[in-house]
Amino acid sequence: YHSVDNQPYYEYIWRTAIGAAVALVLLFVYVAIRFKVGMGVTALIAAVHDVLLTLAVVALLRIPAGVTLIGVAAFSLLLSAVLNLIVFGKMRRDFRSEERQALPAREGVALSVKDSVKTVLTVCIMLVAVAVCLGAVGAFIGFDLLSVMLSALMAIVISAYSSLILSPAIYAGIKEHS
Repeated sequence: YHSVDNQPYYEYIWRTAIGAAVALVLLFVYVAIRFKVGMGVTALIAAVHDVLLTLAVVALLRIPAGVTLIGVAAFSLLLSAVLNLIVFGKMRRDFRSEERQALPAREGVALSVKDSVKTVLTVCIMLVAVAVCLGAVGAFIGFDLLSVMLSALMAIVISAYSSLILSPAIYAGIKEHS
């Protein structure tokens, strides 16, 4: 026989917060080692921005997320990291080329972002299709996945904005000062 006691919600909240903090530190370390410290700082700022903005938009629109909100926050964090890594990878390749080394920081970053827009938008469109299919399957089987779908769509839009507009602007400022 097993006795099962329900844990208070605040314990799950703290565990989730600690897990998110560890994920953010690992993201910073990985990007700082693979690319540069400036890109690590930018990825950290963008990830925190994306998660908090996604949660804020979900709360403002009063999308009933419940426990799935933790999954949406994790999805937002991972998507932000992936999209920023796509853009940072393009920047790293471009900054190593001879023709773009002489460019000012803002121009070099802008050209790299312009070249990576197609890849980022392709990834986002594929994820939107998966999210819509998830909502359709949920409606078909009678399981309410509409709130998860709407929250995931918010995370996709916010992460795309962040990787194409916010992160390059932050990194261009950091690159100019370094």
